[in-house]
Amino acid sequence: MWGRLVGATGTLDLVLPRSRLGRLAKKADVVINKPFISGLHCTFERLDAGGETSVWLVDHSTNGVFVNGSVVGHSNRVAINDQDEISFTKPGVKSPGIEPLFFRFCLTYTIPMQSLEAHNSLPRKSEPSTPTHRVGQKRPRSPFSTPEPRAVIDSAKKLCVSSTTQRDELISGTEAMQKANQDLRQRLVEHGNRENELKEKIQTMLVTINEKDSTIEKMDEEHAKLRAQVMQQDHTIQDLTAHLDAYKSLEEGWKTKEVEWAQQKELHLTTAADLSAAQRQLQHAQSVISVLEAQAAETSTKMAEATQQVRDLEVANHQLQMQLDAVQMKREQHEEDSRRSVQESVLVMKARLATAREAFHQMQHYMGVLATQIQIPSLSEAQDTDAAVDDEDDGETQCMDKARPQSLVDLAGSAKHEAATTNSEEVKSQEPPLAVKPKEARRLFTTTSDSDEGTKPTEARSDDDEDSDEDMTAEHRPESKALSPDETHVMDITTDSPREAAPPALVEAKSKRWLQLNTMDESHNDSETGLFDETQISQDLQDE
Repeated sequence: MWGRLVGATGTLDLVLPRSRLGRLAKKADVVINKPFISGLHCTFERLDAGGETSVWLVDHSTNGVFVNGSVVGHSNRVAINDQDEISFTKPGVKSPGIEPLFFRFCLTYTIPMQSLEAHNSLPRKSEPSTPTHRVGQKRPRSPFSTPEPRAVIDSAKKLCVSSTTQRDELISGTEAMQKANQDLRQRLVEHGNRENELKEKIQTMLVTINEKDSTIEKMDEEHAKLRAQVMQQDHTIQDLTAHLDAYKSLEEGWKTKEVEWAQQKELHLTTAADLSAAQRQLQHAQSVISVLEAQAAETSTKMAEATQQVRDLEVANHQLQMQLDAVQMKREQHEEDSRRSVQESVLVMKARLATAREAFHQMQHYMGVLATQIQIPSLSEAQDTDAAVDDEDDGETQCMDKARPQSLVDLAGSAKHEAATTNSEEVKSQEPPLAVKPKEARRLFTTTSDSDEGTKPTEARSDDDEDSDEDMTAEHRPESKALSPDETHVMDITTDSPREAAPPALVEAKSKRWLQLNTMDESHNDSETGLFDETQISQDLQDE
């Protein structure tokens, strides 16, 4: 072993002077089973020239060999030294599925074989014919001499005797043993030389065998190529035969196609004539379509205008309808206000009539009392006559305070009967009733009350006093308020509008009809006299 390749995967020994490295065992002495290693990847050659040893690397691979990062190149050789880095993959490049593979070269044996052969061929010294006394001397050892037996030397020392004869015998025996040892050493050197010669012959034979193997492989490759070419030629011949048959069939088909082409040409001419006629018809149809499209566009424009006019008319109709609804609502509101004003005026007139009659009767009563005090027979008789007439008058309407009636239906019927009676009396009456202001009636009522209590009648007041009384009455008059549902005793069940108030109900008692007043409502009474306040009635109607 003269060299080693030391790497991460192990150590590879280089034994032969020309060591081959590869993937296949029949081509290589050192085998590396990797897919990227060629069958014969590279060779390591040891050359001894001039006493120096050199190592050369020859690249036979496909993927390349790198020495210290530099590629060698196919069929190139480069000298390598001890501790050089040899890589079988490209340094610095990592491929998927391929691990980097590199080794460090170590040169372990550097003594050239020629020096060993020169040493073995040196002349030997002649041995002396007569023994000489060289007991204390030692012969120099050759580099390849074997060590002397220690036991022989020790025994020779012990056998030293004073006798010269014995000493001579011992010396002669020692010389004989040394001669035999030299013969053995000579034979050993000769056998070593012969072994080296045999090794060199074996290496030469191995090189020759490898060269023959490579030659055989090349011949096999050439044979395979020739076989492939022959097979390719056979396939080519078959293809040519098939193409020839296809050509013949195509030629027959071409003749048939020529006949069909002539027929199709005639058909094409007929079709072209038909096509030109169809094109003329199409142009005519397109002109008609363009005219129809223009008419359709005009029609659509007119339709859009008509639709817009209809929309405008609908908007105007809607506006007119809204105006009509507004006018109708205003007319209904106006009719409602007119009806309410008429009812209000009727109620006011009735209240004024009842107040005037009551004031008139009170005035007659006071005049009768005054006439009695003054002793005027004519006035007292007239008063008695009027009283009798009043007792006989069933259609007279008077005002009085009375409790709330129990039945609304009875009150409505009484109100209708009283209204009819009052209208008939107004027609039959020849003299119009004397209008008396509420203020004068209040003054008369106050005077009568004082006289009944035994006091003297008050003197007539002046206009200034009357104005002050009006101011005081206005100050003490209660504020108008809207009637609640509980305070409205009578509702007109014959009218459609719930806001229209029914006329005051009349209660018939002993041939006299009385205008019923609500005793719980102080808004219609003036100082508890039972007389209507006309302004308060108008205000209540407006609130309702």
